[in-house]
Amino acid sequence: MVSLASLVLFVYHREFAERIIVFALSLWLAYESAFGIMQLLGIAVSCNSMYPMTGSFANPGPYGGFLAVCMAVVFAASWKWRDLETPYDRVLFWLSTVSGSLGALVLPVSMSRTGFVALLVSGVAFALTNAELKSYLKSHKRMVLLVVTIIVILGIGAFRLKKDSAFGRFHIWEMELRAIADKPLVGHGCGKALGAYGDAQAEFFEKDERSQERVRIAGCPEYAFNEYFRFGIEFGILGLLLSAAVIVFGTLTLCKVRSSLTFGFVSWGTFAMASYPLDVWQLQLLIATFLGAAIGVSVKVGKKEKLILMPTFIIISIVLIVMRIPESKRIKNAEQEWREEQKSASFEMFDGEADRLAILYPQLRMKFRYLYDYGYALHKEGRYAESNVILIEGASRSSDPMFYNIIGKNFEALGDYDEAKRNYVHSHNMVPSRLYPYILLMEMEEKRGDIKQALSYAQKALSLPVNDRNMSMRNLHNRAKKYYDEHSKDY
Repeated sequence: MVSLASLVLFVYHREFAERIIVFALSLWLAYESAFGIMQLLGIAVSCNSMYPMTGSFANPGPYGGFLAVCMAVVFAASWKWRDLETPYDRVLFWLSTVSGSLGALVLPVSMSRTGFVALLVSGVAFALTNAELKSYLKSHKRMVLLVVTIIVILGIGAFRLKKDSAFGRFHIWEMELRAIADKPLVGHGCGKALGAYGDAQAEFFEKDERSQERVRIAGCPEYAFNEYFRFGIEFGILGLLLSAAVIVFGTLTLCKVRSSLTFGFVSWGTFAMASYPLDVWQLQLLIATFLGAAIGVSVKVGKKEKLILMPTFIIISIVLIVMRIPESKRIKNAEQEWREEQKSASFEMFDGEADRLAILYPQLRMKFRYLYDYGYALHKEGRYAESNVILIEGASRSSDPMFYNIIGKNFEALGDYDEAKRNYVHSHNMVPSRLYPYILLMEMEEKRGDIKQALSYAQKALSLPVNDRNMSMRNLHNRAKKYYDEHSKDY
């Protein structure tokens, strides 16, 4: 819908459409920046208790990306319209300048390195495509060198400040490339990037002994942290290339008409290399707007076609809205019912939960957390085979090893200990720093009467580092220690 509206506006009148979008983005950027400052000062509450400032976003990463993309557009627009004298253009100039300046105050505090890099890349693109600025920089090489030096120093400082996070991101990309290499032509399927990631990471740790540094940074991300690799995993190398081609097409198309939105496209495309903008509705809205604008400026229509285009757009919009409303309502109601079931489950009230969750499957089958809850409810009711069907589907959409822990428990309950062990081991290899799979293996071997093997798993659990602030890890460590202390003296 947003892309279609943007497309129609740019087909009708490019300059007017650009002014409308810059005006809207300037107001939105000013609001988000002011909201972030209020959160930082304690006037407003952050949307995430772990961070002092997130704007209206769930965490500061996407928040910083949003600021960077909007700043790239409004600063380019303010430069473009700085000499125009019409009242409307002067208002736009000052509005974009002020909102961009507010964003510049907030972006460093968000600690979003990816957002900072995205803004920097769009700034370089602006400098290289603006003849006046390019000439100025050529005549002030010392200043350019100083600025580059400062940026490099700040970059090194930011890397060292969050070194583990940076190494973790590199690790994620390596695993994603391994997943792409596993099925380079057809991919793993839509929505299955994280499941393929988990399997690639499990294979990585299963094949060879890895350093403790690698073990420590390996986790189960909820996002791909690279939209291009995500498309590569799901649809193969062709999907990766097409996703990159969309950004290149949009950038070049808007650049040809010297649109300020060009640099929003560059910033968004850069941010997508190390974050997850397609999972954040605000950033989805931005790319839809930019893409619609790029298509709009490349479409050439006559006056007669323009007269037909607007009513056609209105009719299509109404049809799409009417078609979407019932399904949106069903999904919203299903999510509400799911939340109610989660509340019941928190009090260990599982009677009939699986059947109630089964009704929600058509609307929520793409959500891996729902699939876990549904599969776990079936497990608690002793419907082990049914549980595995749902959990295996969930595992294909998530990198969380907990799916395989419950699948292993189901096989154990069915008496298939070899398959249970295979799933527990796979769970451990997915995130090798976790104790729980070893505890499950220890308890399964004890049940089978193989105390010696159970002790070996207890030893492996005790060899893993424990975060003292994590109560769950401490409890699991204590379970392994208690078992080892009680039985080791006999073996």
